[in-house]
Parts: sequence; C-alpha cells; structure tokens
Amino acid sequence: MINKELIRQSKKGDKQAFQKIYQYLSKPLFAFIISRTGNREDAKDILQEVFIDVWKGLPGFIFVSEKKFYSFVFLITRRKIYQYYRTKKHNIEFDEKYITEIMETDSQEDYYQLLTGISRLSEKDQTVIQLRFISDLSHSEIGKMLGVSENTAKVRCHRAVQKLKKFINGKI
Repeated sequence: MINKELIRQSKKGDKQAFQKIYQYLSKPLFAFIISRTGNREDAKDILQEVFIDVWKGLPGFIFVSEKKFYSFVFLITRRKIYQYYRTKKHNIEFDEKYITEIMETDSQEDYYQLLTGISRLSEKDQTVIQLRFISDLSHSEIGKMLGVSENTAKVRCHRAVQKLKKFINGKI
C-alpha cells in the first residue's frame, strides 16, 4: 500500500521506497497501457517512461492524499499514451493474446464481440472498463486514479457496463 511516508521517502531520493511504489503500481498500469497500445514492447517502454517522470516529478509533488498521488501518476500515464499516439499514429488495437490471458474468455467469438463493444464506447467509458476489468482495480483504486470519489467510480463503471451490454446485445 502506498502511503504518505513512502512518498516522502521517495521524494528524498530513497530508491527502495520508490521501488515499493513501482511494485504496487506497475502491474495495473502496465495492463492499462497495453490495453490502450496493443503492443507489449511499447507498453513496457511507456511504463518505464511513466516511472521516470514520476521519479522526476516527485520533488515537486505536494502530498495531500493518496487519491491525489494516484491521480498524479495516472495523469502522467495518460499523457505518455497520448504522446505515444502522436508519434506512432497507430489505431488503438488490443494485443489479443495478452488480453485473452488476462480476461480468460472461453470463446473467441465472445472475446471479439467484447472487444468490438469496448471499442464503441467513449474514451472515458473505455478507460473505466479497462481499469476495472483489465487492470483489475477496485472502485476505490479507480477513483484514486481518476481523481474522483469511489462512488463516482462505481457509477461510471456501472454505466459503462450497461452501455457495453447494449452494444453487445445489438440494442444500440
């Protein structure tokens, strides 16, 4: 768990404290990044750039709450992904093998139908779905990442799932 003391130590240059932050955040961030880029190698590069920027930005970060710290990291992550697309000019695609491993779907047809439904959602809804189901974050963690309350994250997730169900069922 990331706390004020861990962030304070990292701000002072304690590499072991920063390593704990990395260990806690790297897996969900990597899953989110790969869901946006569709390429494991690019996702690894972006993740590395995110943590370099977090390390560089920590001295100027003023701890107010854990939620603000998660928002700080997530903002850097989103900017790195946007930067990736500005330079690469790719369409968003999923790394099907990796996503299949994460989501462990039983049927390829269901899997493709799910991906098609997700791609039809707004970027905001895609982000919530990816953080919840691909990065496997709790509503509380999603709220921290997005800078909103846990309840707001629950509502956004619920609404996104409802829209996704309508897309998959052909009602939209």
